[in-house]
Amino acid sequence: MIELEGLDPEHLLVRWLSEILFIYREGFIAGGFELERLEATRLRASCRLATVPEGFEAKKEIKLVTHHGVKIETVKGIYRAEVVFDV
Repeated sequence: MIELEGLDPEHLLVRWLSEILFIYREGFIAGGFELERLEATRLRASCRLATVPEGFEAKKEIKLVTHHGVKIETVKGIYRAEVVFDV
């Protein structure tokens, strides 16, 4: 179970992606997300974890999810996000 709070939706998105990155660094791949609660500054979700396969090497390593340039917008009822990663 993942439970996070943010100062605003953009901060919450950065925290969410940072949590997924942390899970990956611990040797797991997160998937099958189910959002149980989603508000502007709070979320609770569950996910399934799989072990990163032995010998797997990412083409690019994400070092950090940044707050710089984060943007969330709604276009015709569809959410769209722009996020910058440090690689």
